[in-house]
Amino acid sequence: MSKTLAAIGGALLLIAAAESPAHHSVWAEFDRDHPVEMRGRFIEMDWINPHSWVHFEVTMEDGSKVAWAAETPPPNQLIRQGWRRSDIQPGDEI
Repeated sequence: MSKTLAAIGGALLLIAAAESPAHHSVWAEFDRDHPVEMRGRFIEMDWINPHSWVHFEVTMEDGSKVAWAAETPPPNQLIRQGWRRSDIQPGDEI
């Protein structure tokens, strides 16, 4: 199960970072030459339009915890890619 969750978390980050032919450019806001990798505990996901959001908590090197939110594709695109609301549960490592 741990490998499945790691794969889901990796896929989520790839989906969030993937370039898409949308009405706006992700690369206008983010530097593709400086990717960031984070690991944390899943809190919740907002399945909303125009983009869904995944909320997770990262434990920093000093032990402090920081809440993050990552933008993902809209719900209908996630569903077409095989995602379901039950794929990730609160507390899962992503």
